[in-house]
Order: sequence, then C-alpha cells, then structure tokens
Amino acid sequence: MKLSSNCQRAEMDRYHAFDNLRGILMILLLALHASAAYMVTPLGAIWPVKDSSAHVAFDIAGLFIHTFRLPLFFMMAGFFGAKLYYERGTIEFVKNRVRRIGVPLVLFWLFLAPLIVTPFVLLHLDNQSRTLNDLMSLLVSTNTLSHLSFFHLWFLFDLLIYYGTALLLIQLCELTQLRRFSRYCDKVGSLLRSPCGLLVFIIATAMSLLPSELGMLETPAVFARPVSTLVADSVFFLFGWGLYIHRDLMGLTSSRVWAYASLGFTFFLAHLVCVFYGLRGVPILHVPASVFASLSIWLLIYGIVGLFGRYCNKPSRIGRYISDSSYWCYLVHLPIVAWMLLLTDDWRISALLKYVLTLVTTILVCLLTYDRLVRSTFIGVLVNGRRHPR
Repeated sequence: MKLSSNCQRAEMDRYHAFDNLRGILMILLLALHASAAYMVTPLGAIWPVKDSSAHVAFDIAGLFIHTFRLPLFFMMAGFFGAKLYYERGTIEFVKNRVRRIGVPLVLFWLFLAPLIVTPFVLLHLDNQSRTLNDLMSLLVSTNTLSHLSFFHLWFLFDLLIYYGTALLLIQLCELTQLRRFSRYCDKVGSLLRSPCGLLVFIIATAMSLLPSELGMLETPAVFARPVSTLVADSVFFLFGWGLYIHRDLMGLTSSRVWAYASLGFTFFLAHLVCVFYGLRGVPILHVPASVFASLSIWLLIYGIVGLFGRYCNKPSRIGRYISDSSYWCYLVHLPIVAWMLLLTDDWRISALLKYVLTLVTTILVCLLTYDRLVRSTFIGVLVNGRRHPR
C-alpha cells in the first residue's frame, strides 16, 4: 500500500523522540490510574473508592509519575498544535482539532460515562444489594448524577480551551496589526538559550501552584474548569508552542540531561516531604512545596526531553505502534481499571498483586482492541486521523 504525498511528508517530518516519549507516558498514565485505588491518601472525587489493601508505596510512585507526566503531555500538545497551525493554516487547524479532539470528547464521554460510573456504584453496594433494580435506582439518583464529570477526558476539554485561546490571540494580533503571536515564541527561544531561562519557567509555575492545596498540579474533572488549573497547565502548553518555533533548540540541553534529571528527582523528594507534612496540617510548608514541585517539574522536563532526544530519537516499530495506540488507550482505559477494581475487590491477595493484574489486563485489553477494532477501521480515522495497516 502506497502512502499519499501528505502521509509521506508526515512520515519524513516525524519527531521520533516524541513518538517514543508519548508511548512511555501513556503506559505511565495507565500505571498511575491503576494504582489510585491502592493509595493511602484520599483522592476525593478523583477516585472515590479505596481498596482495603492500600499501601503508601503507591502514593509515592503515583506522585512521582504525576510530577512530570501531565506537564509533558501539555508540552507536546502545544508543540504539535503549533506544528499543525503553522503547516496547515487556520481553517485546517480548526477542522483538525474539532475532528480529533472535540468529536472524540463528546462521543467517548457519552459512551464511557455509564461504564465508568457503574462499577463505582456497585462497589458501594453489598453483594445482596447488587440487583438490577438497586443498580438502576442508584445510577439515576440525584447523588450519582450530581457527581458526573469529565472523568479523565477533562484533558481534551482543556486542550480545546488552549487551542481556541492560542488561535484567538493570533487573530487579534493580526487584526490589530500588532506583532504576530509567534513573536512570543522568539522570547521563548531567548529563554531557551539563556542560562536564566529555566529559572523564569520555574518561577512562573511556582506562582501558578500557590493556589493549589498542596502546592502541586491538580487534576479536577469538574465541568466548571477552575481558573487556577487552567493557568497552571497553560504554562506547559505555551512552552511547547514556543518550542516548536525553536525546535532546533530541543537538543540544547543534551550535555546536561543527566544532571537535570538527577536534580529533578532530588527536588521531587523535597516536595514529597512537604506534601507528607502538608497532609498532616502543617501550612507553613505550602510555599516550599510549590517551589520544590516547580523545580522538580521543569528539571525533569528538561532532563526527560533531553534523554529521549539523545537516546530515543530513532524510528522504532514498537515505539511507533505504542505511540499510535496511545490516544485509544487514553480514551478507553479508565472503565477497564474500574471494572478490574470491582472484580478483585474481595480477593484476599496483596495490593501489589491486584495492581499488577489490573495494569496488565488494562494494557492488554487496550492494545488488543486497538489492533483489532481501531487501527485499520473507521474508528482509526477518528482516533489517528487515518487507517493504519494492521
């Protein structure tokens, strides 16, 4: 099968480091959500059910993954959003984002919401009460309906806000004959070249984290998007947008990537201590927690991007396949995790074994359904933009 000229051009213009990074981050997202039920720390509405065999090790691992996973996803969203805009123009940009982000958001929310809510409702019922009538009564109850949210799809909704805002700023600058929005990216390039640039990003994120409860990135799934969350995540999106304009600088930190990654992990440990005491009501650690979190986030961003640019910037069939499947895995993984939690709820085994079973099952179901139901079908056009050979 021959690729069209557009597909051939896209293949030649791929960023293999980001392909491989996207696949790894998606696996880490599945690992994070699979561990939520086994964390000791209450997660509130984010994950309302806890397994009886919880362990603090899941809290630590989950917080570490959360520190860099979400910023990197938003950074890459900004990077490839800018790539799409500057290569195809405004009209095609809008069409693509509506087709690839807006439509899946609506369709998959309608399809997945019942599949996500049902196991959580069943977990709140004892075995004798798990009848169809009791289940339907709870599903349509005011309490259940009032707790509906975007679930994990809040990320797509926020992306639509960021894409729309970026487009609006560009158009306003052009209509008012001011300097183009891309000139902002020149400043990003100057910051990337400057030794003080990293400090500017750290300060911006630290300030945006101050309104959060524990000085860390928050992921509320509520329909009314919190302004503080939008502001905090927009820093990474704008960074990625500017990074595309200066994509020649992506290897600028290659000689220091191990130092950045090591320092990022060190500041994560400092942030972890602040969170530990913050959960015990020590308010004075809120500001240090925000600063340490910001230091950890940006040092890990520089370190991880640099490491993938140095060691993983080559075509890989496995990496490309996982990258292609990552969007589908993101969309459908949460109900699988929730149903596995229900299935293993009364199993008298360790939290680690339950977690491994949940994670492995989720990965296998996601990949198998992607390969058989998505990759070469019309669903693949919706998810990947085109059909791929199986």
